Amino acid sequence: MIRLRDFIRVGDCYFSVVGYEHVDGVKCLLRYVPSDFGDRIDSLGRRYKKLSHEEALRYEKFRRFQKDGIFVIPHNVIDEIYKPDEMLKEICKKDEEVAKVADFFGLPKMGVTGSRLIGLKGKDSDVDFVVYGRNSFEFGRMMIEEG
Repeated sequence: MIRLRDFIRVGDCYFSVVGYEHVDGVKCLLRYVPSDFGDRIDSLGRRYKKLSHEEALRYEKFRRFQKDGIFVIPHNVIDEIYKPDEMLKEICKKDEEVAKVADFFGLPKMGVTGSRLIGLKGKDSDVDFVVYGRNSFEFGRMMIEEG
């Protein structure tokens, strides 16, 4: 099951999942594309650029998948799915900032998303966490308020 805040890869491009129901395809936004001038570098040394929403909608390669201001990517063209909760432990081993936040909350149903999930963290990247389930969400909110 593909969920909100998961990422998908189609070829060498990355999309952030924005919808809950994916009957006709996965509802998402195009976020990272290869670019010789990109400031994000993957583990193989390839450069990527983070796109604004407007830039993504002008990106020709996926124009045929646009619908109502988002992309609807057919399931059969998805090469990889990145799940924030399933990759959290592995990311924590390599990323001290993510490990600190994960340790602070210690929630069983949480994950890290965004650029850190797909290995495209930039120098100014924040830590994007997602929490699953009402109880975990409420507990996390309480911890933030108590700060």
